[in-house]
Amino acid sequence: MNFKNVFIQPNLNFRHLCEEVPDQADFRMHLHDRFELLYFIKGHANFVIETTVYELHPHSLVITRPMESHQLKILSEKPYERYTMHFPQELIDIVDPTQKLTVPFLDRPLGINNVFHASEFSISPIDFFTAMEAPYTNDAERFTNITVNLYALLAQLYEAYAHKRQNPFENEQSPVYEIVKYINQHLFEPLSIKSIAATFYLNDSQLSRIFKKAAGIPLWDYIVSKRLISARKLIRAGTPATSAYYQCGFKDYSSFYRLYIKKFKTSPKEDYVKKEFLFTDEY
Repeated sequence: MNFKNVFIQPNLNFRHLCEEVPDQADFRMHLHDRFELLYFIKGHANFVIETTVYELHPHSLVITRPMESHQLKILSEKPYERYTMHFPQELIDIVDPTQKLTVPFLDRPLGINNVFHASEFSISPIDFFTAMEAPYTNDAERFTNITVNLYALLAQLYEAYAHKRQNPFENEQSPVYEIVKYINQHLFEPLSIKSIAATFYLNDSQLSRIFKKAAGIPLWDYIVSKRLISARKLIRAGTPATSAYYQCGFKDYSSFYRLYIKKFKTSPKEDYVKKEFLFTDEY
């Protein structure tokens, strides 16, 4: 991987990356607790978000919100270049207490209207990303430059989304769209593959097969990952792990503890004490 430009802070990640020969093994289905922007510069790939498959074209802007599963699908070994940014809600609240700038992320169903093209913006997103790479003398100066351009880009995104949402949402015809919607509406309630299958008049193997094919991840892994990330967010906000695990749908603390360490490589106690971390989940 060629790291053209990288800036990592606890509440902001900015990367300009290029892989001359991308390997699908490096691009797993995943989700996280931050907002993400991915600006696709070049390559040959699709992007799967929840169960929606988007064809990527040069200068596409892909947005995902916290807890929205996503995965890049490499279609050929053409070089893959992109900008990516990850940031928390708190970074937006500083300048936008009305949360207008996060409307394009939050005011839509999961996996719907995630991709925007340069023609949908009055100012192309590439202008903001290249401005973020301007020379700087220290990290504080660079942080200011990146965030100022991020806020301007999000304002442009809000306008593009306001126009896009005038049209009916696309891609709601996926055969598992209602299943995904149901799971997320009942994420912290008692769920099992059997109960979900019964709700949709399927048997267990049918449900598991069609979900894995559409989403790129086993159904139960999808549920557990979302519950774990939700629990981690509560823990880092000050909720004791012994309360957070139950609030997020886990019934057995020892099992939760093992799953937590396996996924995050740290314990709930360590996250509770630190309450701040460097976000490193990346393609």
